[in-house]
Amino acid sequence: MTPSRRHPRRGFASIMAIILIGLVSAALVALGANFVAEARRTRSEADAAQLRQLLTAGTAAAVAEVRNGEFPHHDLTLPQSLIDRGAALSLASNADKGFVTVHAQLGARRAEQTLHFAREGTRWELASVDLTPATQPSPATTQPSDRSTAASQRS
Repeated sequence: MTPSRRHPRRGFASIMAIILIGLVSAALVALGANFVAEARRTRSEADAAQLRQLLTAGTAAAVAEVRNGEFPHHDLTLPQSLIDRGAALSLASNADKGFVTVHAQLGARRAEQTLHFAREGTRWELASVDLTPATQPSPATTQPSDRSTAASQRS
């Protein structure tokens, strides 16, 4: 072989190496962007789950108070770890209409549900629950969770 034939191969190999480095770099950028988006979505879903848990806790407290003959209208005490994350839980009621509204907040996200009670003899019993979809400050997720969609279809 003559030396002139080896030089084009070296140039071709160098060009292919540069192209492959570029492709790998583009793939890493795409993977990084996907990782960031998934991390945000996961955080948003975790916050939505925490809001649902706050609503469940508020519902349990409201039902207990109404069964004791009191329609509550106050804030509920939460653990310090939730307060540090900006959580708040409150109950507001209307004894004449027989409902209690549970308000939950986690940071800038809010959710609420209304508990409707019916008189059965001398006791108040929970008759139905209306869930108001959670509001969120940024469009981190564009689809509601399956649970909130199912709950809104029931009412």
